[in-house]
Amino acid sequence: MTLPEEPSRLLEIAGGLLDGIHDRFLAGVGAPSAVQKGPDDFATAVDLELERRLGAELYDATGIAVHGEEFGGPDLNSGLVWVLDPIDGTFNYSSGLPSAGTLLALLDDGVPVLGLTWLPLVNQRFSAVADGPLLLNGAPLPALQPKSLRESMIGFGAFNVASRGSIPGRFRFRILEELSMHSSRLRMHGATGVDLAYTASGVL
Repeated sequence: MTLPEEPSRLLEIAGGLLDGIHDRFLAGVGAPSAVQKGPDDFATAVDLELERRLGAELYDATGIAVHGEEFGGPDLNSGLVWVLDPIDGTFNYSSGLPSAGTLLALLDDGVPVLGLTWLPLVNQRFSAVADGPLLLNGAPLPALQPKSLRESMIGFGAFNVASRGSIPGRFRFRILEELSMHSSRLRMHGATGVDLAYTASGVL
């Protein structure tokens, strides 16, 4: 589908809207659960508020609909659609831990066009256009260089060892156990977007 603006301009628009929720994001730290989504998952009232606000603002600014973490939206594989998680790491956010942020991406028929990870609690803003450099607070980062497993910090997603999903908890535990024999730098942040941003930037 034809983009309404150049990707770099859409990135600028999206970044401005994410900057616009900065104060509300900070003010809401410590918010309790408002909606129980599962045994180990919930959303706060701030999640719901920010998704409604950003969804409306993104559509008004770009004419592109939004698929949100909390309320859903258009098919992710059909045309242009923004994909939004208003608070990645909700449990961290609710507990006052800084590993939490807002994730936003633009897809075109399911293919990523651009992405943003805003981490207001540590004043870090990661963004990129497909095939372009990763930007941190607007400045391009150097390309990653190879590292050995032993000298790398490794991000590992939080899990329940008894879970029986597509990747069972006991299988994850075995991977974690094996990794611990090769690196003492394992980190579990409890926020996938944070892990991916730090992986892309070379921190993990």
